[in-house]
Amino acid sequence: MQQENRTGFGQNNLGREGGSVEQQSIDSLIKRVEALEALLAKHHHDGLDGSANLSFHQSLNDLQEYRIANSAYFTGATQLLQGQELTRAVITSGRDNNPTDGFDNSQLVLEHNYTAAGNLSFYYGTRSPLYTGIDASVKSGSGVLKQNSYKWTPDELVGCAVHVTSTTTGAFKIGTVLSNTETTVTLESGTWGFNTKEDGIFVIFVPVYLGGGNVPWRRAYVTEGTGGGLRFGFGATGDGNNGLLYMDSVGDLYWRTKAGSSTKIN
Repeated sequence: MQQENRTGFGQNNLGREGGSVEQQSIDSLIKRVEALEALLAKHHHDGLDGSANLSFHQSLNDLQEYRIANSAYFTGATQLLQGQELTRAVITSGRDNNPTDGFDNSQLVLEHNYTAAGNLSFYYGTRSPLYTGIDASVKSGSGVLKQNSYKWTPDELVGCAVHVTSTTTGAFKIGTVLSNTETTVTLESGTWGFNTKEDGIFVIFVPVYLGGGNVPWRRAYVTEGTGGGLRFGFGATGDGNNGLLYMDSVGDLYWRTKAGSSTKIN
C-alpha cells in the first residue's frame, strides 16, 4: 500500500527505510521549525538597563510628531508672546489629531517659558471637546467670546473651560462656559478684563483628573508658604477666582479665601 504523505503529492519515492524521501525531509523541517520556535520563545533584546525594553532616540523639531497607534508625541512651535518665549511638548491619546475641527483626544502638555521670571514651567492636561484658535474677539466688561474658526452645535460646550490671552498685552482670563452658539461662547460668571479684536488666542477644553477613584496617586509634594500649597479654582491668584490651602514655615495649615483673607485651621 502506498504511504500517504503530508504534502498531498500523488506518488512517493521510497527511501531505504523510514518512509519516502519527501516525508523524511518534511519531518526534518518540522523538527527544525519547532526547535527554532522554542529558541525564539526565550529570546529578547537587552536594553541599556538590562531589561527587555529597547530605548530609542528621535529628534523632533518644532511642529513635528512621532506616532504610535492612536497616540502621538509632538512638539509645539516656539511662541513669542509679549517677549515671553514658550515651547511645548505634547503627548496625545485619542483618535483625532486634526485641529481643523477640534481635537478628539486627551493631551498632556509640558510647557517651558525660557524668558519669564519666576521659573514658569507648567505640566497640565486637557481633553475633548478641545478647540484652539487665534481669532478671539472679547470686550472688557462683557462675558462673550466671538470667533470664526469653528462652527459649534449650540450648547455643546456647556461646562467646558475657556481661556483667552491677549496677543498685544499678554493679559489672560479663564472661565467656565455657560452657553454657546455656532460662533460665540458666554462665560458662566465674570467678564473679560481686556479687549481683543480677532487676534486673541483662545483654548476651550475639559480639565482632566489627576489620578482616579480606582487609580489614586500615592503622594503629592508641594512647597510651603503662599507661593506653594494647593489652589482650588482657576485663574491668576489676584483675580479672586481661587482659594488656597497652604502650610507655613512652622507647620501650621491655613485656608485663604478667594477674597484673600487667611484663617489658621489647625
